[in-house]
Amino acid sequence: MKHKKVHQGQITLDVDGVSGFKDQIAQRTMQGKTYLYQALSQIAPLLSVFGYQTSIRRKSLSLPKEHDVDALCIATLNNQNKSTLFTVTAV
Repeated sequence: MKHKKVHQGQITLDVDGVSGFKDQIAQRTMQGKTYLYQALSQIAPLLSVFGYQTSIRRKSLSLPKEHDVDALCIATLNNQNKSTLFTVTAV
């Protein structure tokens, strides 16, 4: 997977600033996040979590830096009682 190799430092992306498209992609991503937060907040209460919080949680549990691990760390940051449990299975 190329995405994983980027995170592992095995390959790098050769884009920068206006001459690449990195700034435009970042801007569109942020606009997309704003829209997504607004749309989801109409359905359920949301809580924003920052990267440093995820990092602290993952490291306190001695877990590897992986996207799925970070997702679980984010999901368990808030220690409120969970009234609904979901099971996720691979298809």
